[in-house]
Amino acid sequence: MQFQQSNLFERAHKFSIRRLDYAFGRLYDSRKSIRTEFVQHPDELEINSPNIEHAVEYQPTPSFLFRSMLAPVEGPFSDLTFIDLGCGPGRTLFLAQDLGFKRCVGVELSPLLCRAAEENISNSPAATREAIEIVQADATNFSIPNDDCVIFMFEPFEQEVMKQVAQNIISSSSKPRSRATIIYYHPSSDWIFANNDAFQRLRYPAWQKSFLAAFAEHGVSAFAIR
Repeated sequence: MQFQQSNLFERAHKFSIRRLDYAFGRLYDSRKSIRTEFVQHPDELEINSPNIEHAVEYQPTPSFLFRSMLAPVEGPFSDLTFIDLGCGPGRTLFLAQDLGFKRCVGVELSPLLCRAAEENISNSPAATREAIEIVQADATNFSIPNDDCVIFMFEPFEQEVMKQVAQNIISSSSKPRSRATIIYYHPSSDWIFANNDAFQRLRYPAWQKSFLAAFAEHGVSAFAIR
């Protein structure tokens, strides 16, 4: 009976988090006059690449958790470039621009989602249009800008592609760069980074860790390039 009650509580908790996430997401989209609160299956993404078999469905990043996910990032955001690998229609780019990142770059392989992102940007004020850039590219060979940066990922691909992406990040980090932080939401393949000496796991402050443990259904990991 105790196990059944625990399982029932866990399901109710997850349902509540999803409803809260959806409500905040719809509110954010409405406030920004954008459309990012939807789910898109890989078969619908118009991707013409061998990596399509390792793609996962698009889901929006929870807007109310985004700032907490960035807790390990050092220094003012205004000095950093924000890069989202697998940006979809661009929600995190708008969230990052709200926080004052000097530049926001979204990398997306799907032509469908690139068009959705560009449409969202076109409906935005001039300052937002100037700060956000969409690049249709494969994250495995995308040339990461030679800036101090935050690299964000929301489980955009399966582990076979993630291995290549990690290697691309390492190769890019051979350029002169003082800071590069990786924020990985829904980190089902974070062992790729944790078991690689090129990366160092970052810890979250205690209260942020507790908050994310309670509300980030999929978990989040953070790494720095050594």
